[in-house]
Amino acid sequence: MEQLPSYIDSADTNEISAKPANEPDSAYLKSLGFSESKRDKTSLAFMCADEKSKADMLMKLRDRGFCFSYGKEWNPADVFLYLSEKGLTHGSFKKIAWTGKDLFNIIEQDMLTETQMKSLLAEMGKIEVDWSLHDLESAGEMVSKEMHARHPELSAATLRTLVRKFTFDWR
Repeated sequence: MEQLPSYIDSADTNEISAKPANEPDSAYLKSLGFSESKRDKTSLAFMCADEKSKADMLMKLRDRGFCFSYGKEWNPADVFLYLSEKGLTHGSFKKIAWTGKDLFNIIEQDMLTETQMKSLLAEMGKIEVDWSLHDLESAGEMVSKEMHARHPELSAATLRTLVRKFTFDWR
C-alpha cells in the first residue's frame, strides 16, 4: 500500500491546515511558522494575513511536494485554482482525494492558461520532424522529449496532451 504523503487539508479561511506525513515535513512546517492546530491534533496550522500571504505559503508547500486535498466543499485544490485565476499562484500541483478508508488517488493538476497552451502548441508545431526516419508514434516520442528538454516544468500529463494534439494533427 502506498504511503500517505503530506497534504494540505484545509485552506478555505485565513488558516491553512496541513497534515505532515513525516518528521522532516513537520519540522519544515514549523520552520515556516505553523503550530499545532486547535481543531485537529494531527494537523499543523498557519494563519494568513491576506490572500497574497496565503498564496505565497501554498506555493512553498506545493514546492515542498505537499498534496492539496480535493473533492468536497471549498477544498485546498480549489483555493489554489482560485488564487491562480487572480494571478497569485501558478504552476502544477498534486491533488489528493480519498476513495475509501486508507485509499487515495493523487492526480497532477496543471495550471496552464489557454494562451500558454496555444503558445506551447505553436512551439511544438515548429519542431522539425524527418518523416523519412519517423512514423507518427516515434515522431510523437521525439517531440515529447524535445518539449520536455525545453520546458522541464511541464508535467507528464501535459506533455501527453501536447503530443496527442501533435499526432492528431499529423495523422
